[in-house]
Parts: sequence; structure tokens; C-alpha cells
Amino acid sequence: MHNKLRFVLLLSILLFCSMLFFIITSPQAFASSSISSVTTGSNSLHAMQKPPSNDYTRGYRQGYNDAVYDCHRSGGRVQPKSLNDYNRGYADGYNYARAHDRACTQKPPQRNDYMRGYRQGYNDAVYDCHHNTHRTQLKSLNDYNRGYTDGYNYARAHDRACTRR
Repeated sequence: MHNKLRFVLLLSILLFCSMLFFIITSPQAFASSSISSVTTGSNSLHAMQKPPSNDYTRGYRQGYNDAVYDCHRSGGRVQPKSLNDYNRGYADGYNYARAHDRACTQKPPQRNDYMRGYRQGYNDAVYDCHHNTHRTQLKSLNDYNRGYTDGYNYARAHDRACTRR
């Protein structure tokens, strides 16, 4: 029995020494565990505060919004040349929106003379139908007059204001 106690005591001393040796020879394991406990404590304190506003993200959002605004107005802006985070984000957001946003990539339909004439002729025909009048058609062959004649005749034949009589 006495030998068993000696054996258990020697085994526990040996185990303790080997663990101590492992801890001493591996400072990275010890350092990383102590650092992680320190950073975990500071992260929990930081989580309670308002999250920091990232300058790059703020610049990206502002650049994106400015590009969409410029696309609606058919304008452009000079981009700053300094290399701080806000300006890099601004330039990236602006360039991305100009290349990918629907407001910048889809061009509005061009209003040509034929379509302008067609709309005007259609509207005039509806007006004439409401007031029981009729207009003479123009005979010139430019695009506006051809569109006007087509729009006027179509409305007289198909618009509800003209056909319900």
C-alpha cells in the first residue's frame, strides 16, 4: 500500500513537471490565451458603445448617392485625389454606381420628331372628339407631320373618347 502511494505521488509529480515544462517551452500558447482574454474583455466593452463609423463605407455610400444624382441630372463630378479612406470609398462608390446602377446605365428614350408629332396629334384628336371638331391634316412630309397625322388618325379610329358615339 505504501508503494502504491509512492507510485501515485511520483506519477503526479511527473505529470505536474511535464505540464510545467510544456507551458514554459511554449510561450505562444500562453501568450495567445492571455491576449485573447484581454481582447475579449475589451470587445465586450466596445460592443456596448456605438459601433464606429467606417470612413471608407461612409465615402462609398456618399459617392454612390452622388453618382445616381448626377446620372439623373446628366452631370459629373471631379473626384478628389487624396488617398484617405473616405476619398477612396467615395471614388469606388461613385465609379461603381456610374457603371452598374440602373439610373446610370439605362438611357432615357430619345424623343424624336416623329414621336413628338404622334403624341401631339393623338392629344389633339382626343380634344377634338370631346369638342366635336375636326382638324385638317398637314401635307408636308417631315417626321413631325407624319407622326402628327398618324397619331391623330389612330386616336380618331381607336380612342374611347372618339369611338363611343
